[in-house]
Amino acid sequence: METNQLRAFLKVVELRSFTKAAEALYFSQPAVTQQIQALEREVGERLFERQGRRVTLTPAGEAFYPYGITPPRARYSTGQTMTWWRPTGR
Repeated sequence: METNQLRAFLKVVELRSFTKAAEALYFSQPAVTQQIQALEREVGERLFERQGRRVTLTPAGEAFYPYGITPPRARYSTGQTMTWWRPTGR
């Protein structure tokens, strides 16, 4: 998982827009989309529901959000693993 993927994820969550996130990060919109798609492939879940220009978090995205905002050193020092996105019952 790359830092740019997490930055793109958090900015899309904050602004609820891939285009606005791209502008805020000084990336192109396709670059933000590629970062999010790569992150979704890595976690094996869709993180955003895309409905036209409207963007909302999926349940997996909601579960991933706390992991995304946790500083990397804190994740590793507390032993937080990559199992955060598995919703209960799976």
